[in-house]
Amino acid sequence: MDTEAIEEKLQEKIDEQSLSQLCDCMVYTPAQGCQDRPPVSVIWFGLEDSVMAMLEPLGKWTNSHLFQKLWKKFGHRAVSELAQDKQLSFEDVANNVWVPTEQECKRLYGELKSGSITFKELDDNFCGFGRDYESMRQEWETLAITQGEKYQWIRETLEKVQQYHTLDQYREGAEVMLQMKKAFNLSGDFDNLEVVAKSVSDSVVYSYRG
Repeated sequence: MDTEAIEEKLQEKIDEQSLSQLCDCMVYTPAQGCQDRPPVSVIWFGLEDSVMAMLEPLGKWTNSHLFQKLWKKFGHRAVSELAQDKQLSFEDVANNVWVPTEQECKRLYGELKSGSITFKELDDNFCGFGRDYESMRQEWETLAITQGEKYQWIRETLEKVQQYHTLDQYREGAEVMLQMKKAFNLSGDFDNLEVVAKSVSDSVVYSYRG
């Protein structure tokens, strides 16, 4: 992606430029008021509206590990699909990387907050935290902050996730015991172990709040 033009703009002293060089200036009369005014359009960088719409919220998301993970995912996809014989433009990044990344982050955050997210999705998207619940809490707080929301719900959600992880550990232990039963032809009642072994499965959808 060619960033030379925007890098040159960043080197210039913005405080020495006139307002008309930085943004579209509009005049308001007392009768009009300011409640229904349109957002200020920044023209300094000479970028498309879709790109400018990305830049302001982008800074809020960059501290999120989930956002960084999805940004790389959709970035690699955009490069493979669009940049075979050319560089990605800023507009390409805005439309094919930023938009799907933000949409997926918002979807997962909404499901996380409501408790409708599945444990499989939880594992797929937050597996990097492992059992580090403090870092997981900080990540979820970061997601809440990007949405301008409070995060009292996080404590209860983390407790549910810890319960799920405990159950998953029991499942792994039960599977080991069942493997030993088969390997050594053990006899006895293993029905309860089979129930535990089947209680958590990647093929089953779980909602952890209810």
